[in-house]
Amino acid sequence: MPIIRFPDLTLAAVLLGMAACTSQEHQTVDLLNRRLNTTLGPDIAANHVALTPTPHGTTVTFLDPTSTPAGAATADPSVNGPWSSMVQGLLDPFLMRLSITDTANPTSTRAADMETYLRSFELGDSLAPAAAPPIGPAGLTVQITVACPHRPFFWGYDSGRRKPDCF
Repeated sequence: MPIIRFPDLTLAAVLLGMAACTSQEHQTVDLLNRRLNTTLGPDIAANHVALTPTPHGTTVTFLDPTSTPAGAATADPSVNGPWSSMVQGLLDPFLMRLSITDTANPTSTRAADMETYLRSFELGDSLAPAAAPPIGPAGLTVQITVACPHRPFFWGYDSGRRKPDCF
């Protein structure tokens, strides 16, 4: 009978845990892309928005310069536009990092307006500086990266604090 050594089991557990995290992240990225395709479908069809999937999330590009919020005054949920459709398609803010870049006109205030708009929806904690140039066409881009938390053996509200997890 072969003897199973502890280091062999540790390596197997680490590899299985990494595979599970990768699978969960992939499933969460797929869910994010499906939701955004659904909520932004009419705007994508009208060529107002482009959606570019990435390995760890997606990039939403607002192609029409008039389709961006003009400040916090448009943060009214009853005002419809592609930016509100994007917010409706997002996942739990604790699972995402949002980076805003204006690749069409870097000197405009559109990126700052979009940041103000997202902060008005309590998404300020999700905002992060862009780590890499956005992928996709030129325009106002919002890079959405899925950030699955790494919590071995703990799920849900065990300590009374909110702990979202990838799907």
